[in-house]
Amino acid sequence: ELGNLLDTLRLPYTEPEIDGITAAMPLLWRYSSANPVLRNWALLFRDHYLEHSVGFLLAMERAGIAPEWIYALAKGDRTYNRERIHATFLARGYRSGLLDNTAINDPDSHSTELTEATTTIDAFIDAAHGAGRKVLVVDDGGLLARGYGATDAEPQVDAAIELTVSGIKRISQTGPLGIPVLNMARSRTKTLLGYPEIADSCLRRLRNIVGDRKFIGRQVLLIGYGTLGSRLAPALRALGCRVD
Repeated sequence: ELGNLLDTLRLPYTEPEIDGITAAMPLLWRYSSANPVLRNWALLFRDHYLEHSVGFLLAMERAGIAPEWIYALAKGDRTYNRERIHATFLARGYRSGLLDNTAINDPDSHSTELTEATTTIDAFIDAAHGAGRKVLVVDDGGLLARGYGATDAEPQVDAAIELTVSGIKRISQTGPLGIPVLNMARSRTKTLLGYPEIADSCLRRLRNIVGDRKFIGRQVLLIGYGTLGSRLAPALRALGCRVD
């Protein structure tokens, strides 16, 4: 208990760190002015626990969603600083939990974890509706794949913003939806802004994984040349790699 208490004091980002994250995401700052409509909404947000997730939830808070009506769920990735991000969310009054992609893709082998997550999510949705709020999901298909957007869902969320192509595939396999879903996975916003960030992250992670390998002059076989691969190739060439 003492260790947990100390973690709540030492792990959350400091105010200067929060200011740095906010300053690094100027579009969110620009478009997160207070909106009276959002005061009557609750948010279920599920994504990687990275600094950009902190920036996004700070923006939603500025836009009008009260901290106690924000519920963040990690996707189970071992992302750097995930413990600090979890602690930051709790310190700001959000709820923070876990809904692992592995469990969603293989529910039979993860029934206990899914039951625990479902219980807390159900309670959050019921509490929001009981308080006269609608529930918005921002996710990669996991929650909708679990049935929260189905026509006969109980409880049912009210709207969703889908972030990934894999999430679109998950949703398409669950049957008819009873809620509106905004497809950000194929949007110009993600294509022009998101994928360059993802390519940069992929390259930095690759160099971290094979840190003992020389990149300059090495031949690289890039399998896949879609939206992401076409951005990763020039980044590799800029390092001096010979890319096929």
